[in-house]
Amino acid sequence: MQEFLEILEQQVDGYKKLLKIAEEKQIILIGNDINQLDQLNKNEQKLLLQLTKLENHRLQIVQNLEGQFGNPGVTRSLKEIAESAPEPYQSPLNKIYKELNELVAKLDKVNQENAGLIQQALKYVNFAMDTFAKDEREVTYSPGEQTPKNEGRIFDQKA
Repeated sequence: MQEFLEILEQQVDGYKKLLKIAEEKQIILIGNDINQLDQLNKNEQKLLLQLTKLENHRLQIVQNLEGQFGNPGVTRSLKEIAESAPEPYQSPLNKIYKELNELVAKLDKVNQENAGLIQQALKYVNFAMDTFAKDEREVTYSPGEQTPKNEGRIFDQKA
């Protein structure tokens, strides 16, 4: 149980770091700094890898605990484990459960906001590309010509 508690505390620390990265990402997205965003994404990937390893270790511990408590093959949620844990562990597990839920909710909110910022940036880029790709003036035909003139075009759409 002590090892389980330590892994959960490490996960809480990891999710706090992930939330901080997501909040920093939001500032960078607003500021439109691609280089900083790239570096932050690399840091985020490293952290996600660490969190994945912690989660796999946590799942192994849960399987071992379930086997020790006579429930092999049954995987319970953290809330269920916290409620049925012996008293020296019940209070810290309940605290970690609540903290993880709060962190995940905050992280989800910030990630949704970041997704909205990215969507806005993509719309702007698409709008700009469409604007540059269109003729500055209307397409006209000269008498006897079968094809339009492309004199005002900034980008050749065929390229």
